[in-house]
Amino acid sequence: MLTVRRVLRGLGQQRGYSAAVIVTLALTIGTTTAIFSAVYAILLKPLPITRPDALVICWERAPEQNLSVVELSYRAFDEWRLHSRSFTTAAAVGSSTWPGVLERGEPARVATAGVSASFFETLGAAPALGRAFTPDDDVPNAAPVTILSHSVWTTRFGADPSVVGSRIEMDGARTVVGVMPQGFDYPRGTDFWIPVVPVLTGPAGERAANLGGIGVLFVVGGCAVASRRRWRGKNWINSAHCSRNRESLTSAHRSW
Repeated sequence: MLTVRRVLRGLGQQRGYSAAVIVTLALTIGTTTAIFSAVYAILLKPLPITRPDALVICWERAPEQNLSVVELSYRAFDEWRLHSRSFTTAAAVGSSTWPGVLERGEPARVATAGVSASFFETLGAAPALGRAFTPDDDVPNAAPVTILSHSVWTTRFGADPSVVGSRIEMDGARTVVGVMPQGFDYPRGTDFWIPVVPVLTGPAGERAANLGGIGVLFVVGGCAVASRRRWRGKNWINSAHCSRNRESLTSAHRSW
């Protein structure tokens, strides 16, 4: 107690020094708080999904080519989903977000995520407004639809509920069918979610071969087996890897 009194007395006698100390402490505490807030928002804040502990994210490997990450084609994902005994449910998601342009007022670059119709159901996430994608949305030549992030809904659409059901211009006309709740940000930084099959096959379904020929997807699965495992099976799987790492489930997958 005596030491504390001496310190306070000394600070009182050296007001300029005391002010500098107080300002430094305030800046340090403020910086620490800001850093923690950023880390919490990016890494620690839970996504609004059910049973996140049961989710895994998976990709293929090609050891013979020294490739530790190999994306799946949609056909490979579909075969995997149908024949795997470890997944209770599974969805495809683009291994990176794709750039787009929103034509609303001043044109703006946005990040879109191509996903299968089962994406939101697999994650146990439901839109705050409207609906999730249906199987009919994720087929060749389907009517173009999209789901908005909460952030884009508030900043670019004024949090207007009537946007659901309206048509917007984002790399062509699309109908908004839903808005995700605040805090749902997967893959990280996504502004719009779009069904992946129409993107791969083209507006009129003329590029259907892309479903089996282009590998741009990871798999998110609700896993019944509580461990990572090495997959062996048909020849369309070289060697697959599944991760429960939280960072894998909350960050954008690739940056091209």
